[in-house]
Amino acid sequence: MGGGDGDISLDPYSIYAKAAERSILVIAFATQFPANSFANFNLLTRAITAGGGLVSSSVTSMGNGWYRCSITSTASSTATATIVHYLNNGSSILYTGDGISGIYIWGTQLEASSTPSPYTPTQATSVTRASDAVSRVLGDEFNPSEGSFYIEYTPNKLTGVGAILGTNSDNTNLILHGDDSAGFGIDTRTVSGGVLTYSSPLITRLDAPSFKILSVLEQGRQKLFINGDKVVDAPNTVTSYQPISEILILRRANGVVETGICKDFRYYPRALSESECLALTKL
Repeated sequence: MGGGDGDISLDPYSIYAKAAERSILVIAFATQFPANSFANFNLLTRAITAGGGLVSSSVTSMGNGWYRCSITSTASSTATATIVHYLNNGSSILYTGDGISGIYIWGTQLEASSTPSPYTPTQATSVTRASDAVSRVLGDEFNPSEGSFYIEYTPNKLTGVGAILGTNSDNTNLILHGDDSAGFGIDTRTVSGGVLTYSSPLITRLDAPSFKILSVLEQGRQKLFINGDKVVDAPNTVTSYQPISEILILRRANGVVETGICKDFRYYPRALSESECLALTKL
């Protein structure tokens, strides 16, 4: 990566920040990266103004006014890199400070990856983070006739398409599917023997930083609830769901991993009633 380990790579840098007297944080790769590898983060509005040298930038709400801000660029050499932070006073980063105005910051992290991963504390040396792959093994409680799958999810940035909830085999069932083509989008779908048997319309939601999502599978019917709204209620051709032995959280069986935070996951071996679904997903 650009920090001097001998590899030229895609490098995401992230930091947790909270507004105080100042509210605009500027992060920049100053050396060994393309020109204009910077982004301005407004910690009050979540607005991002990014330079053309970045591959991507993102801001994720962590609650209580804290945000995780990240920029990603591709290192252009293997020499030691420099990352700088500025405070913008609303019009410029060049001004005389008053000695007391600032922001709160915590948890900086630079890594060789395509997207920022969960924070891993380090000291004098770099570390290899353990896998974030999380799953829930199902036994006799799996019901092939019906079931309800719930996840509370805070997205970082979906890259392309992948599974918010997957299963042990992409050829069996793919429960909740994400897409970033229009911000944050989601559909509920069923795969049987490698054949897509049902896929709902893509539901795009940009009205909340996190999402309570519930997919209800029944014989001949599929429903999707998001943040207290029923957004899908449609017939499908499924009469019996193929066995699911494992639920994969924020990943697919093919190894594609989503970036974000799973706050809660629940599996019910029955189709919850509409009133239960609305109450469970209400913000």
